[in-house]
Amino acid sequence: MFDFSKVVDRHGTWCTQWDYVADRFGTADLLPFTISDMDFATAPCIIEALNQRLMHGVFGYSRWKNDEFLAAIAHWFFHPALHRHRFSDGGVWPFCHLYGFRTDSSVV
Repeated sequence: MFDFSKVVDRHGTWCTQWDYVADRFGTADLLPFTISDMDFATAPCIIEALNQRLMHGVFGYSRWKNDEFLAAIAHWFFHPALHRHRFSDGGVWPFCHLYGFRTDSSVV
């Protein structure tokens, strides 16, 4: 498991939450709880995956309709231990339910 308890100092990184407190509130000695920004580092496995993609050097269009991608989306929405969303159909298009429309994934 990744350690989310290590705080990263974001001052001086153009971070709205920390670098622009005085601009928004008239004083810089406040704790800004108005932005839900991440003050922890990205997990190493995510950085590694991004680096692999960056080192490829070509950033063209990628085919999203593949089993690996769709399985990752389904896992994110439906993994029982994550308790994100509970949809009865268990399909890979749960966001359609969130926004009140239904999509037939076989025609997408």
